[in-house]
Amino acid sequence: MFVHLLRSPWLERKGDGVPPSITDGIFGLVLFLMLLGGGSLVCHLVAIDLRSEITLHAPADAGQLKALEECKGSLAANTPKPESPNSLRRRVWRLADQIQQFWIAKRKDAPSPNEDQQQQKMQKWMTVSDRECNDKFKDKILELVQELDARGVNTKVHGWLDYSAIVVQNQRCLQGDEFEAFRELGFHVDAYDNRIDIQF
Repeated sequence: MFVHLLRSPWLERKGDGVPPSITDGIFGLVLFLMLLGGGSLVCHLVAIDLRSEITLHAPADAGQLKALEECKGSLAANTPKPESPNSLRRRVWRLADQIQQFWIAKRKDAPSPNEDQQQQKMQKWMTVSDRECNDKFKDKILELVQELDARGVNTKVHGWLDYSAIVVQNQRCLQGDEFEAFRELGFHVDAYDNRIDIQF
């Protein structure tokens, strides 16, 4: 068959009575090389397909399976777990945000302290609001402070003032630096509730 294909340009010229030229030979050679290249390409693709089929379906031996499981275990051990939405530090920050939002909402109704009578109203408003804040958040503050204490975190405000003294003995909510110190306690534990020693 290949021989006839190669001879076809020559036979066509011969039938026309035109003597074959070098161009006819080159054309036949190019045609032959194209057929040869196409055939080898098809064979190569079939071989790759068969190899991949064998690789995919070849049964793994016990050693390969064990190595695969060890690799998976190593990857799992080195992949950090995502932080829980209820981690200790997130609960501290969430409560601090709630206290802050409480005061933002309360201040919208605060009387302006520009006259003596208004100052008395302001003082009364502050006392009532402070008591309301303390009643609402006292137990949650103490619970988180106790958890932080159990983790070894120093929970004293400025190193000496106790939160239980503020919210239980003084019967008032956190104010100013006390509130900021409470929020800052969240930075003393990591995503997994382990104590962090911050160095300045």
